[in-house]
Amino acid sequence: MVDDFVRGRSQVMFKYLPGAVFYKDGRYFKVTNIVPEKITYDISRLREEVYRYVFQWTRNRDLNVHLFPKDPTNYYFSEIQSVEYELFPLVFYCEKCKNVHEYWDIETLVRDNKSLKCVFCSVSTSANLKQYPYVMVHENGDIKSLKVARNKSSTSFKDKYRGIRMNDTRSFVTATWYNKNTNTSLGPLGSNYTDLPVTSDMRKFMSGKHASDGDVFKPAVINLVNLNNEDLISRKENPDFAYIQLAALFNMKTINKDNYDLNFSQQESTSSFHKMLEAAQNETERALLLKLLSSSGQSYLAEENNVSKEISSISSKLKLEVDSEIVSEDFLLHEYTYSLYENDCSSINEKISEASENNNILQKQVLENAKSNLHLMGFSDATLLDKFPVITISPGYTRKNFNREEALLNPYRLNIRNSVQTVIPTMLNENEAIIFKVNPKKILEWLSINGLLDLMPTHLSDIEAEFYLYNTLKISQFKNSELAETVIDFESKDQKNVCAIVFQLIHTISHMMLNSGKTVIGLDIDSISEYIFTSSNAFAIYVSKLQGGGMGNLIAAFENDMEKWLHSAYEQSQLCLYDPVCKDHKAACHACSYLKFSCQQFNRGLNRSLLIGGHIKNKKVVGFLNRGINV
Repeated sequence: MVDDFVRGRSQVMFKYLPGAVFYKDGRYFKVTNIVPEKITYDISRLREEVYRYVFQWTRNRDLNVHLFPKDPTNYYFSEIQSVEYELFPLVFYCEKCKNVHEYWDIETLVRDNKSLKCVFCSVSTSANLKQYPYVMVHENGDIKSLKVARNKSSTSFKDKYRGIRMNDTRSFVTATWYNKNTNTSLGPLGSNYTDLPVTSDMRKFMSGKHASDGDVFKPAVINLVNLNNEDLISRKENPDFAYIQLAALFNMKTINKDNYDLNFSQQESTSSFHKMLEAAQNETERALLLKLLSSSGQSYLAEENNVSKEISSISSKLKLEVDSEIVSEDFLLHEYTYSLYENDCSSINEKISEASENNNILQKQVLENAKSNLHLMGFSDATLLDKFPVITISPGYTRKNFNREEALLNPYRLNIRNSVQTVIPTMLNENEAIIFKVNPKKILEWLSINGLLDLMPTHLSDIEAEFYLYNTLKISQFKNSELAETVIDFESKDQKNVCAIVFQLIHTISHMMLNSGKTVIGLDIDSISEYIFTSSNAFAIYVSKLQGGGMGNLIAAFENDMEKWLHSAYEQSQLCLYDPVCKDHKAACHACSYLKFSCQQFNRGLNRSLLIGGHIKNKKVVGFLNRGINV
C-alpha cells in the first residue's frame, strides 16, 4: 500500500506504536505490529516502574477483567526494530463520481479492490479512491472505521452505495450522509458500538474523531536514567545514604566527585572509626588509633567535617529534619547524582578551568560570557555530559484523553513466536546531553514573593536554600505526570499545588530552551528531548537521534554558542506569535512552547506566565524571570 519510510526511535515511541494512526503520502494508516528484539540488559527496575505505573491507573481497576498481567515477569521488554502498518480507516470516496466505498477489513479491501479504483466509474476512466479521514473511538481503547449509511433493501456493493455521499464539513459533529440520486438526507455520520470490555458506567457507544486528532492515540511514556540498580540497592544499606545523596545534590565540597562510589564506603568507615574513638578508654588508646590510621594513609577518616555532620548542622540551623525515607525513595534524585557524578561530564566552571590550563583565551572568554548569562533563564549551573543513558518505555496507550480516572490504559498485546505477549516497547539512548540547574535560591525567593511560602530566603546560603526547598516541599512524593496535570492556583499554599507550580516552572523553562535551541544546536527539534529532575530543580536536554548521536552538536553549542542560546530562550519566553491571545489564555501554544515529539507530558503543565508574569486564575503573578528577583 505504501513504500517503507524511516523515522527516528524517539518519534516511533511517541507516534508509531501499535494502535497509532498516522498520515503519510496523502493517506492514513494504523500501526498493527512491531518487530521486537528482546532486551538483554537488567530490566528489574523497568519491571518495577511499569508494574507500579499500570496498577496505579485508576480507571482500569473498574474493569471486571485485567488488561495487564498481574505477574510483572510476564512483560516482554523489547527494542523496536521496525513497525508494520496498514491502510486505515477503510471508508473511501471516488475523486470523480464521489460515491462512497466501504470495506470491513484490510483483507476484504485487498481481495476486492487492491488498486483502490472506483467500482462505479467505467474501467477505462476508473478514478482513484480517497479516504474519509474520520474514525470511531472509545475510552476503552477501541477504534473503528465509520459506519456508512447505505441504501436499504440492497444486496450488491453497487446497489448499497450508489449515490451515497458525505457532506464533509471537516467536522465529525456537523458532517452528514446523503443520497445524491434521490436528493435525500441520511442523517449525521452516526455512531458505533465497541466490542472491547467497558466499565459498568461506560456507554458502549463510540464517538467520532478526525483521524489526525491527537486524541485518537495517546501513548503512555516513562523515561528513566539507566543507573546501576544493584549498586543503588547496595548503597541504600549505608546508614548515611540520605546524607550523602543530599550532599551530592547540594554539590558540597566534602563529596568525592571523581569516585562517587567511594563516598559510601568512606562515610561508613568514617562513622565506624569515630565510634571506635568514642569507645576508647583513655587518651593513650585514642592516640594509638590515630597513629594506626595515619600509618595506613587513612587519616582523612579522623576528620570531623564529614558529610553527615555537615548535613546535620544545616538541618539543625533550619530546624528541619532530614526525612531519610523520602530521600531513599527519590529516584529522580538518584538519577541526577548518577548522571552528574558517575558519567563523563564537565560543568561550565570546569570547562573554563580547562580552557585556562590550555591557554585558550578566546574559549575561556566565550565560556565566561555564557556563565555570566546563565542568570537570564534563572540557572545556577550547566553541565555537559558526553553520554546520557536514558531508557524510554511505553507501558500502553489511551484514546480520547489521558486522564487515568476516565480512560482505560491498554497494553500492546502482540503475537510473538505463536504466543500472545504483553510487549513493553523500550528505547535505550546514550547520546550527549546538557543538564541545566535552575537556581533553587531564586525559586525559593520567587515562591515567597508570590505568597506561596512564608520564608524570605535572602539570609540563606545557596546550600541552605536548596535544603529548605527540598525538605519543605517534599516534591519527590509526587509523580511528574500528576504535577503536569494539576491546575495551579497562586492563592493556595497546598503542598501539591506549590509542587505543581515548581514543576511547571522548570518544565516551561525546559521547553523554552528546547525550542530556541533548534537553531543553535543545528539539529531539528524532533531529534532532541528533555528529562526533568524535579526534586533536583534541574532538567537535561539530550540528543535522541537513532544513529550518529548528535555528532558533537550539543558539545559545540555548550562550548561556543551557550550565550546566544540563553539570549534566544529568554527572548522566546517573552513573546509569542499569537500574543495577546496566547498569553491571555494558557500562555503556551504550538507557536511558542509545544513540542511535536519528545515531551513526556504531552505539552501539559506549560505556562509562560510563570516566567514573564501575568494573571493566573485572576491572581497577578510576578514572573520568575523578573529582573527584580535578585540572588
